[in-house]
Amino acid sequence: MHAHRIILSCRSQRMRDLFEELDSRKRKDDHDGPQVIEIKRSYNVFRTLVKYLYCDRISLSLESAREMIDISIEYGLDQLTAIATSCITNDVIIPPSRLNSDMEFALFNSLLSDVTITVEGFEIPCHKVVLMNRSVYFRAMLTAGLREQHQSRILLPESERATLNAVLRFIYTDTLNLADVQLTFDLFCQASLYRISNLQDRCEQVLLDVLDDDNVATLFEAAD
Repeated sequence: MHAHRIILSCRSQRMRDLFEELDSRKRKDDHDGPQVIEIKRSYNVFRTLVKYLYCDRISLSLESAREMIDISIEYGLDQLTAIATSCITNDVIIPPSRLNSDMEFALFNSLLSDVTITVEGFEIPCHKVVLMNRSVYFRAMLTAGLREQHQSRILLPESERATLNAVLRFIYTDTLNLADVQLTFDLFCQASLYRISNLQDRCEQVLLDVLDDDNVATLFEAAD
C-alpha cells in the first residue's frame, strides 16, 4: 500500500514514531531503498484507516468496526475510536475533526518537505502532495510534465509573501482570517490564479458583504 509520509506523520503520533524508528534503522544499516513499514493488521481495515487519515471520512461495517477500535486506539486516533464505537453502540460522543489542526504540523515545516516555494526572495518549505490535493494549478504544474515536476523549487513572482502565506495556511489547514478587506481581495485574486475554488468562494462571500462604492475602486487600484 502506497501512502505519503507527511500525511501519516501529521495525523498520528504513533505513525511519526514508526517513521523515526525506520529512519534510525536506515541510518544504522546504511540502507537507501524505499521506506517500508510492515503492519500486522487486516489489509482492508488498515486501508480504510489510511483513507480516514487523508480525508477524515470513513464507512464501517459492524465487523470492521471492532477491529478499527483496536487499531485507532493503537495509533492514538480518538475521533476514529469514537466513530468505530458508535457503529456498535449509540451512547458515544464523537469529538470534532482534527484534520485541519493536525495538518498545521506540516505548515511551514521543513520536515519531509519535497519542494520549496520562493516568493519575494523568501523560501517556504512545502509538500507536493498537499499542494496538488488542494490546488488545480499546482496539480497541473507538478504532474503535467512541466519542468517544476522534476525540480525541488517553485518560483512564484506573481505573488506577495503575506498573501501567499495566507493561501498556504488555507491549503494546509482550511483556516482563514478575513478581517482585513484588502487581504481578502488579494486572496480572492490568488485563489483565482491558483484555482482553489473553495477559497475563492469564501473570499467572494465576504467581499460581497463589505464592498461598496467607496472602497471598491480603492481595492482595484491597489490590485493594479
